Amino acid sequence: MGFLGISNKERIKVGDRYFYIIKQGNKRILKSGGRFSSSFGIIYSILDTKSIFTNSYPDMFLPLPRLYTRSKVLVIGLAGGTIPYQLTSMYGDAVSVDVVEIDKAMLQVPKLFLGNHKQKWNVYIEDGLDFVERSEKKYDIIALDAYNEDIMPAEFVSDRFVKAAYSALTTSGILAINLTTNISPKHYSGLVKQHFNVYVYSNELGNSFIIGSKHFDLAAIKNTAKRLSSQNGAEYLSNVYNKIKEME
Repeated sequence: MGFLGISNKERIKVGDRYFYIIKQGNKRILKSGGRFSSSFGIIYSILDTKSIFTNSYPDMFLPLPRLYTRSKVLVIGLAGGTIPYQLTSMYGDAVSVDVVEIDKAMLQVPKLFLGNHKQKWNVYIEDGLDFVERSEKKYDIIALDAYNEDIMPAEFVSDRFVKAAYSALTTSGILAINLTTNISPKHYSGLVKQHFNVYVYSNELGNSFIIGSKHFDLAAIKNTAKRLSSQNGAEYLSNVYNKIKEME
């Protein structure tokens, strides 16, 4: 018996959808079981049981709380819970994390995917845009990682969402976006630039990363990432932050 009581792969049903939890060495990967044939095998979450780093896209968010003494983070999109797990594991009481997830059935997924790891974050079952627009709480960081299969809902690729995020952030707040290849980084960066200073890691073959900052310049953001880049497993994070550029 392996992690989560499986040897290599476990199929789970979540609402009307199926997922696979796959074991690959120290890695645990949550993949779509395919509501539609084209969505089979889409990665929803990654976990390394030996490291806080995944050496993949969730690591992009990890340096940002270091810009604050005590940070308040909102994560939009729960999936397997990797991002809130990483943040609370790395920063402990120095970070508070809220998660907004539209699908109540997804609440069971982190319990299966993360195993015995204690969940130290709050989850709100609500539409992400509605939650941000109505939020009376001000966040230091809003991390957007919301997808339906491999498509980001249109409401998040809109000026309405970017404006709402700006209003829900503190005066030194950051909007951070994990972007897949179905959306042009240039297009989304243009939306964000109407309200924020924008720094972009553009990868046309994989996940891109957009940072909209109210206050911090690119040098400050890169410097805080350097504090983590020397750690084992931080190669992906280092590559992203070394290549982030200010949008012209």
